[in-house]
Amino acid sequence: MLCKREIATKVFTELTLHWLRAEKKPSENDYKTTFLVHYKQKTMKKTSDYLLTYFTIGDMRDFDCKCIKVIGDHLLTGHWNGSVILWDTRINQFVATLVKHKKEVTALDAIKLLDCSKLDVRDTSDPYDFVLSSSKDRTLRCVPSSKFKLDEDVVHFNSPVINFRLFGMRFAVLMKSGRIDLFKITVTTNILLLKRTHRTWMVGRHLNSCTCLCFWNDTLTCLDSYIDCYTSKANEDSWSCRAPSLVETDVSYDADINVLTGNIFRGNIVVSSTIDGRLLISVDALRFTSYLTVKDLAGAVSSVCIAGNLLVIGTNIGFLYLYYFEKDSDLLTMQLDQPKWCRQLCNGKAIVCIDVKFHAREPLIVAVTKIEAFVVRFVAPSKTTSNKIGLELSRKYFESMVNLEIGRASCRERV
Repeated sequence: MLCKREIATKVFTELTLHWLRAEKKPSENDYKTTFLVHYKQKTMKKTSDYLLTYFTIGDMRDFDCKCIKVIGDHLLTGHWNGSVILWDTRINQFVATLVKHKKEVTALDAIKLLDCSKLDVRDTSDPYDFVLSSSKDRTLRCVPSSKFKLDEDVVHFNSPVINFRLFGMRFAVLMKSGRIDLFKITVTTNILLLKRTHRTWMVGRHLNSCTCLCFWNDTLTCLDSYIDCYTSKANEDSWSCRAPSLVETDVSYDADINVLTGNIFRGNIVVSSTIDGRLLISVDALRFTSYLTVKDLAGAVSSVCIAGNLLVIGTNIGFLYLYYFEKDSDLLTMQLDQPKWCRQLCNGKAIVCIDVKFHAREPLIVAVTKIEAFVVRFVAPSKTTSNKIGLELSRKYFESMVNLEIGRASCRERV
């Protein structure tokens, strides 16, 4: 294994030769980034075997991927041109185009019913029952599986839809105007209906920057670019605002923090990346711990996902980092330079979306750039050797998600 001095010498030689060939002098940041890339590749220990496959999901600007959703062994992708496409990750092939919006797809999700005994069901292999997708064309579409003799339902809004979140058979829709509508999905033998049950307006100081929405246990949570968290009960009009405070950082909170990406998981875990290269994490949406990612990661954080006790981070130069935490509070004391697993999936392309699902007791991780999808499966190297990472993560995942499944089951109507 190379030491830091040898890696630094190699990086200096490599960039100097590139400078002579391209007649472009490398900056100090070029040296720093290249050193981190080489250092991570040489010092990362292999903790388990894995399978990495990838396939192309677009080859032009109009086809840029904007959002994804993993359903079993299948992948849903939403694109800039308004298409929602289903892919099979086992054979890395196109399956079907499910929806065609007029403008960019902003969010998508899928529903699997608990009981289909009262519906007229055909024999098909669709991995979903219903697919929901929102778009900037001011519509939200619910497309049923071909197994049902149902027509799709479309809801029209007076403002572009920024995001929506599903909880059981209900979902919340966030619009650019700051309005949030709650809907209930009703399914009968021959009717699919999206019924609006409540409408509320957010009141915030930076309302137009709210792009992050969470619907969890009948509580709505929104996040703006100040990382202010707004919360409200699902059927109430009153909102409470929790202004954040930054801890373990030398940057004072006195202006817009310039959040690039914001995510809310399980209602109270907030993860945001900022334009100045920091990663902000909170487990109560109030006190944030700041990590300077420039020191520990190769590239800036471009996407984040949390599933169970697994934190996955993607960077703008194609690196994927996996971290395991026992309890939520461990997120505030993590060592970002010591991931459970790390790999550069592509060179120089930002990872724009990440989704994680545990399938057959193995974590399935899908990370996409604008035109490519990378599928990572952790597998046992042989029949006699168990996959320690996969078993450990799946056990913790199911333990932490059992309450969610119970909550979802109570929200679903027997159809």
